Amino acid sequence: MRVYSKPSNSTRPEPASSTRPEPASAGRWSDTLKLSIPEKLACPIEPFLNKVTERVIESLHETAKNRLAAAREAAVDTAKSQEQSGQASSLQEDASAKKEKLTPQQQIERASFLAALTADSVHNAPRVDRNPGPGEFEKQAAAAERMPNRHLPAIRSIIRGYLVDFLRQTEEQIVPCNIVGGKLDTSAQRAYWEKQPSAKFWSAAGSGVFHSAFSYNKLYEVAASQRSVAWSALANIVKTSAEKFKELHREAFPGVEPQASVLNDHQKVLQIAIRHERPQRLGLPRAS
Repeated sequence: MRVYSKPSNSTRPEPASSTRPEPASAGRWSDTLKLSIPEKLACPIEPFLNKVTERVIESLHETAKNRLAAAREAAVDTAKSQEQSGQASSLQEDASAKKEKLTPQQQIERASFLAALTADSVHNAPRVDRNPGPGEFEKQAAAAERMPNRHLPAIRSIIRGYLVDFLRQTEEQIVPCNIVGGKLDTSAQRAYWEKQPSAKFWSAAGSGVFHSAFSYNKLYEVAASQRSVAWSALANIVKTSAEKFKELHREAFPGVEPQASVLNDHQKVLQIAIRHERPQRLGLPRAS
């Protein structure tokens, strides 16, 4: 990583010392950028990005497989329970009344999609040879199992986009931008950003919002227009990317606190995504 310092001919006084410099204001980025990473801790960016990207994919795939197994088991248990009790209709009504709780089938759909997105290879029906020789069926089946996952390049691109933005946030020490209410307490960073000009916040969070919007559109296409499935996959990608970035950044740059946040306002992301979506989505293949 390059370490920027103020030019020697500058007459501007040094800012007050702080262990956490404020984000750079829009329009003065090149003048105010101050990196806290010493040169002796610098490492090549590309290997770091590659390592984190692959760790994210591995973690996502393992999570998806575990969720898929659990969802299938829950589906079997639910079917047995309904059959034994004879209350299938009332159970369905209860499920519809609690829309926030996913049914086993919904869990299966989301886990299957995420698993298919992050698999190294996918099963593809082998081409049928009308006159196969000895062992040809086995060879074709084996070749089908080794078919590369055509969605992986897009998934890697989505993940790397977040990682690059996390690097920017870390080097500028940007106060976390995920200020919308949720399970985590974000009151401190929300209070900070409420005191800042809106342009300053958008300068810090805008790139992540646009990347989320375009990433969602890509996943929406792959998911054959299943909005909830695409959004679930994106949410998992964001969460896991942030977790792995922080973990591996601390290993590569000890003593430097990583910053990895995305504005968690799904309405804002969807508004931008819809404005930039492709006009035709029909006939797109599913990932699972």
